[in-house]
Amino acid sequence: MAYTYHGTSNLITAPGRSVQTFPSGLVRVERTYICRLGDEARYRSELAVGNLLPDDEGTPAIDGLYIFPEPQEMARDDGFYEFRVTAYGRANTTGIEQISEEFTTESVSGGGITGQAVLKNNLLTKEVVLTEGETISPTTNAIRGTPTVVFDYGEVGEYIVNPNRRLYSVAIRSYAARNYGRFSEITVVYGPFLLLRVD
Repeated sequence: MAYTYHGTSNLITAPGRSVQTFPSGLVRVERTYICRLGDEARYRSELAVGNLLPDDEGTPAIDGLYIFPEPQEMARDDGFYEFRVTAYGRANTTGIEQISEEFTTESVSGGGITGQAVLKNNLLTKEVVLTEGETISPTTNAIRGTPTVVFDYGEVGEYIVNPNRRLYSVAIRSYAARNYGRFSEITVVYGPFLLLRVD
């Protein structure tokens, strides 16, 4: 079928813009671009992974929206070619922090008391988006809001506070990363580790 075109032969940004933000600060924007059928090869390099999203104001991202993954392509029946494009950025550099509690038990002996101790620990979960070249230090000094570690020792209804008998350190308990091209969403859980038990 033959088509008669009127107007521009440039890449056209279709109406509609989908924006989704995540607690970590990650931002996902989806847009659709259209060109004349037969011109699609000209625009693939402009819509390549890692490029800034063209003809977009960039909000709410603070340092750009970058295409990832490869655009979805479709030859339409109306003589146009369509690119569905997803781009990622970040809305902030602070992410989100959440405190949760963990309870464990261990045997204690000393000071005239023998039995099971209940150990209550605060865990800090930190979710943040990093760009290329940024890292999270393995030390807790690099992360604000390091949790206060609470030690509750005791049997049923009885608390024995004796932190000098055990030495604890706050360290990374788990680490997960998911890549979105130029950005990675990082989840780190900090919590106490028993270093030494003094009897």
